[in-house]
Amino acid sequence: MDSGSILQKFLSPEETLSVHYDILDTRAILKKIEAMGDDLSVVVLECPTNPFCQIADLKLIAECVHRHGGLLLIDPSIASLYNIDCLPYADVLVTSLTKYTGHTGDIMAGAIIFNEAAADYSTLKKHGLEYALPLYDLDMLALKDTLQSAESYVQTMNANGRQLTDFLKAHPKVKKVFAVQENAHRKKYLKHEQAFGSIISIELYESISTLEEVVITANPFQKSEETHLSIQKLSREEIATYPGGNNDIAKVVQSLPGVQGSIGGFRNDVIIRGGAPNENVYYLDGIEIPNINHFATQGSSGGPVGILNVNFIQEVDFYSGAFPANRGNALSSVMELKQIEGSDEDISASFMLGSSDAGLTINTPLSKNSSLLLSARRSYLQFLFKALQLPFLPTYNDIQLKYTFKPNAKNQFNVIGLAAIDNFSLNPEANEGVDDPQKLA
Repeated sequence: MDSGSILQKFLSPEETLSVHYDILDTRAILKKIEAMGDDLSVVVLECPTNPFCQIADLKLIAECVHRHGGLLLIDPSIASLYNIDCLPYADVLVTSLTKYTGHTGDIMAGAIIFNEAAADYSTLKKHGLEYALPLYDLDMLALKDTLQSAESYVQTMNANGRQLTDFLKAHPKVKKVFAVQENAHRKKYLKHEQAFGSIISIELYESISTLEEVVITANPFQKSEETHLSIQKLSREEIATYPGGNNDIAKVVQSLPGVQGSIGGFRNDVIIRGGAPNENVYYLDGIEIPNINHFATQGSSGGPVGILNVNFIQEVDFYSGAFPANRGNALSSVMELKQIEGSDEDISASFMLGSSDAGLTINTPLSKNSSLLLSARRSYLQFLFKALQLPFLPTYNDIQLKYTFKPNAKNQFNVIGLAAIDNFSLNPEANEGVDDPQKLA
């Protein structure tokens, strides 16, 4: 996180913050300090910097800051106080205790160090103690133990840093290595030649490669790891291509574990482990619907033909147990049907012609913020039954729609409609000329 963004939060309305990122440009830094003059309050300097490990000319900057009555605060966390000698130039040092002295990973702390030679030492110490938060006792005990090995830990890190730097500098893919030892001011301020610190950054040579086309195909079979024995997920592809499913969700569900269809075989009853067909609950986009089949029998949920248009369905979550907390009104199963979103770009339509019915589906945008899904189906099964001289003539019709309006990117309104009309009529011509004699004993 940028230190300047943090400091900005603590400024009063009368104070301003000026940020300078290139600390190697000493002339520009001194010019900025001179321009502030006696209005200068404090200069905060990260040295070495993260991530380029740059070391500023601390002596020249400190002299300029103190000449104008300002304070110099230095953060040497990248290299640690074991590697860089910056206290003689700073009024205040702030450093991380986590990177080196808390290297076991169980301490999150920092330290504030006041230079006794600073002109405002007493005032700084007084106010610094007011804002400092003491560590917990257990953290203090852990810090006491890790402090004893902190210097040797830094020495090991320095040795590893040198080996890694030598390896990277010889690597053909590496253009430049940024490390503490790669600075022009290293001999002025580093305590020894082995100093490296905790960060090494690299710049790679640019390499441009032309890749062939990449095709990403989603797996149509979606399975959940949660309660995998009680929940089954069905995608629209699975429903449409399921053998014997006939684009009927109820028929597909009947083949799942723990589910049985009706004994007669011509109905879409869903029976879960011996339960009754009317113990199942159905939700369409979160709204409960009483039935999903045409010609449903009272007290049951099955019928010979499904109402829902499979082209509208995005996925189906079928719970044969372990129902969600908000779906508690069920004894046998819960079926969650999620519809697709309407198209906001192009209009599309499809026409379906089957052995017993015909249907039309439209998916179209109505405006920039709204879309409509509309499906209508009508059967002509009555003509087939009449031609076969059957005594009854069934007719079924259904309409399904979804209107979506998005006033903005975070809100959406949906209007969902589902209607079905079923009708039976008698065929009086079926029994013409047929006698049905009865004998009374």
